[in-house]
Order: sequence, then structure tokens, then C-alpha cells
Amino acid sequence: MLSEFGYATDSVDPERAALAETAITLGLVAQHAAGGSKWMLNDMPDGFNMRERTLGAFRLDGSPKPVIQALAALRAYLDTTGSAPGDLRLEDDPDTGVRYVYRASDALLLGGKKVDGGGASIEAGGTAQLFLTWTDPNLVRLWASGPIKATFDLAQTVGTAPAGAIALSRLDAAGERHTAADIHGTVMAASLEAGNYLIRAGTAAARGADYDTTGGRFFTQTNGRKNSPSGFAVTNEGGVPLWTAFQSLGGVDVLGYPVTRRFELDGFVVQAFQKSVLQWHPDQKSFAFLNTFDVLHDRGRDDWLAVYRQTPPPLDTAPDAGLAWERVVARHLALLDKVPPPLKEQFLADPSWLDHYGLPVSTQDASNSVVVRAQRASLQYWKEAVPWAAKGSVTVANGGDLAKEAGLFPWLAVTPENAPR
Repeated sequence: MLSEFGYATDSVDPERAALAETAITLGLVAQHAAGGSKWMLNDMPDGFNMRERTLGAFRLDGSPKPVIQALAALRAYLDTTGSAPGDLRLEDDPDTGVRYVYRASDALLLGGKKVDGGGASIEAGGTAQLFLTWTDPNLVRLWASGPIKATFDLAQTVGTAPAGAIALSRLDAAGERHTAADIHGTVMAASLEAGNYLIRAGTAAARGADYDTTGGRFFTQTNGRKNSPSGFAVTNEGGVPLWTAFQSLGGVDVLGYPVTRRFELDGFVVQAFQKSVLQWHPDQKSFAFLNTFDVLHDRGRDDWLAVYRQTPPPLDTAPDAGLAWERVVARHLALLDKVPPPLKEQFLADPSWLDHYGLPVSTQDASNSVVVRAQRASLQYWKEAVPWAAKGSVTVANGGDLAKEAGLFPWLAVTPENAPR
């Protein structure tokens, strides 16, 4: 993480400062950095060393400097995108100090006075920035920092020629307002003022919360984002038949919704669902259920489980050595004799308990619950009522959800994908 960077606006024009600070932030995004911290929040009253007193993002009267609008527009994009970080190209510019082009799979961000980003270009009377993002199907969102003449080829920028009419509108408090643009095929030229715009390219098809996609299905239910079309695809792509396996193993009712993309973990292609994680074994051409809680133990997450999920660490498995499989199973099932009958009954009521839960590995009698930790889930019997469960009831902690919360999976794997176009 890069901290305490900024430009003093007593000596640097605020628009140029915003351009440079945005370029720094995009550089951090492109390099997969944890983040950046601009110095500082507010300007200080006049006094000794005005440079140090004018590094704020807000002026003394509370009004925002141009960098605030730029960072807000960038944040709006980063909050919705499912794209991996893009690439940043920086060049010296005699008029503005620097110009940049940032390109990701669903974004083209331009900064400078005269910039050609390939597929889009801008020309302005001074320092300017233009963001084009197309995370949503059939929509291109624009943010302009100030007066800009912009030209963009939607086919080259978005990657496909839009089907249907193309129209530009400005977004303000009153809603969408049509804006004049010169349109020839997929190429659009327009004079923009500061603010937000929207290009509608054709008509987006109505979609449900989940829908068919190439070789599988796309689910939005677990994207964790309000009014976002992003989600997770379950497909048979690349000869790894996750969609076929998902359906054959019971689909949403048994595995829950997907909570990650497919990704590689310990050399295996996996995909996590709310309740289970499927692991592809190419030599056997079949899937196995990942022992999620065992992996959490191996990754040092037992303390986290104990503090945040009342889940005990596993017992020593050394006594299993040399035993036949049947005796191993019997030894672990004996742990259920130590817990309240409803807990044991619910564990064994699932005819596929070994697939869905794995073997019991420990138990714990806590103040308000009794817990069984298994290899792929944990079950809790509640001695008293809690906001999410009645007294005497049994709940199951979903292994996939919990592993995601514990930070077991890579950040990009848990980032929702952009909706199919």
C-alpha cells in the first residue's frame, strides 16, 4: 500500500493535481497493490509553508477539489467490475505533465490534454479525464472531468459491434437527458461537459437472477452487490464439467449457489459453492468434495474459526494410522455419541453425510451451543435461542461460505464476474 502521496495546489493547478493523483491510483490498481492513501483530507488555514497546507482533497470552505470527482468515478467502477486489473500506460506531456491510458477488459480511462487510447480519444483545452466503462451489457458509462471533445468506436472499445440503435444521454438529478452526438455506424463523436453520461447500445435482454449461458449457467444471487448484474458462472469450459457435476450432485438445493469463479487450489481446478467446494481430478475424470475445514486447519485458520464461529480445532488423527477404513469411520462417528441426540440425528439424517459433511473431527460444548466440526462443515445445536436459530434447533455452517469469509480463496476468485454480453 502506498501512503501519503499528493500534490499541493498552491503551486500545482488542481486539475493537473487530480490528473497526477488519479494516475498514481491507477498505477496501484494495475500493480495489484492493496491500495493508496492520498495526503491529505482537508487543506489547512494560511500560515507557514503553504505547500504543506494545500495538499488536501477538500478546500478550506469544504468544497471538493477535482480529484474527488475522479476518485468517486473510479470507485463507482471498481465497486461493480469483475475484471482483473488492467494495464496503465504513462507518458510525459508538456502541457499537463503526464497523460495516461488505462485499459481493462471493461474499461478505457484516459487522462491528459490530447490522448488517443485506441478505440477512444479525447481533446480538451486543458487538463481533462474521461472514463469509459462497460461492465453492464449494452451500456457504456462515461464520466468527464470537464469540457472534452471525445470520439469512440464502440466495436473497437467494447469488443463487439452493438446490436440495435446507439444513443447518448447525460445523467443528472432529473434522470437521463438525450445529448447530441455524431454517430456513424459504431463510431460516436460528442462534445461533453463535466459529469456522467450513458451510451445505450441496443436493448438489453431481460434476465432473471440466474440464466443459461454458453456451456452452463450464470448466477447473480451471491454477488454481494446491490443492483449489479455480476455473478458467477458454472460451466463445462475447458473440459472441466463443473456444470454437469453441479446438476448431478443436486444443484442449488444441495450445494447452494456459487460463491467463487473456478480457480486453481493446490494444483486442482476447484469452484466453491455455499455449502461445498468441488475439486476436479483429471486422472479420474471426476469431482471430489474438498475437505474445506481440513484445508482451513492446514492454512492456520483454527484460531479464526474458534473466535468467530465457535468451532473447535480438530483432534489428533494419529490414532487413525494403520486402521481399516471402516474402523476409521467408526472411530470418528463415535464422537457423535457425546453430543445431544438431535445433533447426531441431523448429522446422520443426510443419506450422503460423508460427501456433504465428511467425518466428524471434534466436538465442543460451549455456553450456548454444542458444536460438531467435520471435514467439510460444522453443525451447531443451540442450547438457547439466538437471533438466527431457535432453542433446541441445529444449524449447519456452510463450508464454502465460511472458507470464503476466512480468506481461504484468492481475491480474484471471489470477485464476481461481469455478466455475459
